[in-house]
Amino acid sequence: MASSFRDMLDLHSLWSVEMVRWFLACVGLLFAANSKAATLNVCSTCTYTTIGAAYSAAVGGDTIEVAAGNYSETVSITKAIILKGAGSGVSKISGSPTPISISGSNPKASISGFTLDTSGGGTALYIAAGSVVLDDIVVYGEYRSGSGTAMYISGSSTTVTATNLNFDNNESGSRGGHIACYGGDSLSISNSILSRGLAKERAGAIWLASCDANFDNVNFSDNYVESPGSSSHTYGGAIYAYDSTVSLKNSSFIGNESEEDGGALGVYSGAFTVENTVFSGN
Repeated sequence: MASSFRDMLDLHSLWSVEMVRWFLACVGLLFAANSKAATLNVCSTCTYTTIGAAYSAAVGGDTIEVAAGNYSETVSITKAIILKGAGSGVSKISGSPTPISISGSNPKASISGFTLDTSGGGTALYIAAGSVVLDDIVVYGEYRSGSGTAMYISGSSTTVTATNLNFDNNESGSRGGHIACYGGDSLSISNSILSRGLAKERAGAIWLASCDANFDNVNFSDNYVESPGSSSHTYGGAIYAYDSTVSLKNSSFIGNESEEDGGALGVYSGAFTVENTVFSGN
């Protein structure tokens, strides 16, 4: 009899343990379901008809997928999201002075598949913090009185990794017709075209100041830096590097020009390493 009673207690204890395990498993599944990253769609008939509305509803880790169309708005990103257009040929963000800006406490953002239009107001893509991944971004025919018309990168530890950029015919009234990067940041660009950039004094395409950079399979063509007048001097038809280390691989520099020094490259207190790269007509 005593043995049977003990057996009943053991069965009861086992049942209790299994119930606790089942309960914890259900809680875990519920938590996983609630914490799963969501995809928010933006289109004319979607719940969200603007990128800004979708971004306001998104939490870190979510993806915002944007249908083809022209979106007249500015998007300010301060949290970790994935922002995906339908492709740079069909998805466009038009916003002045800056269509997309990224700032805050080290956000990790991924942006792809857009043409960006500032309507001549400012820089198309302003990145002040975080680890940012870019793909399939087009900026064409923009003007900015300051530096970095297509993309301006600042901050003490900002990291930008970009592929399939097409920056063409952008003009800066200062430095970096397409891109300006400074302040202890790092920039990596691959499989991209930077052409017909125009700047005053420094860097027809890219101005680097305390910004280490890597370029792999990038075509720099027909970029130009001209003198702003007075006693200023011009340097670096395509790239000017100040206190920066630059790596060039599998790239080409064709037809770039400076009114004075460095038709393709200009450097002060920095260094270039070059591998399998073509220089012609600079």
